[in-house]
Amino acid sequence: MKTFLFATTALFSIATLATAGPLPARGITPPDHAIDANQRFLCTYGFRIYTKASYTTDSHESTVQFWARAGIPVIGKGTAINEIAVANAPSSDPGIKPSGFSVGIYSGYRPYHHNLLVSEYVAPVQSCGIVRVSIPMIRLEKGKKYWIVEKARAPALGRGSSSAENAMIWLYDKGRTRGAVQQSGYSGCEFHSCYGHRSKWSGIAGVRPYARVRYVNGK
Repeated sequence: MKTFLFATTALFSIATLATAGPLPARGITPPDHAIDANQRFLCTYGFRIYTKASYTTDSHESTVQFWARAGIPVIGKGTAINEIAVANAPSSDPGIKPSGFSVGIYSGYRPYHHNLLVSEYVAPVQSCGIVRVSIPMIRLEKGKKYWIVEKARAPALGRGSSSAENAMIWLYDKGRTRGAVQQSGYSGCEFHSCYGHRSKWSGIAGVRPYARVRYVNGK
């Protein structure tokens, strides 16, 4: 019964948090170059990646995180890659504490955790543009499906009662409209009892975020 009450309290905290408002990686190239006219719409539309966090120590200690992330498929060509390029823009929402995000490559039918091949943290973006992320070299098997997934890093929280949100926009890829998926979830701990839930991956209708993979010589 106590566990049920704790979970109920935590879920109430999540609902409150959700309605409150909508390690630098190696080898990052800042998005400081211009986007051509054909890609300019990238700076207008995209999928919102975020992590909201809450920490409370009034009468007890509890932590809650609520998040949303996205992924797009890529089919291997039997070649090695060591770079992922993604297009991002900072969130314009007030109260956001930018703390960067991560980009990873997963194998399999869906990007499950145990299928993670490589992941790198990226510093917060300051403007709209393409960010090139260096990764350890991996070979993508020809004809095999892989997933590029982007998620927001949890924001830093201060002492006492605090809440914060980290968010950015994974910008859409003009002319590519199929295959993108999204997932949301929450996790938390209260009175040494932890819980969590994540939705099934579901499709993003009619659009897909921008991402490319390639091999860079002379790395």
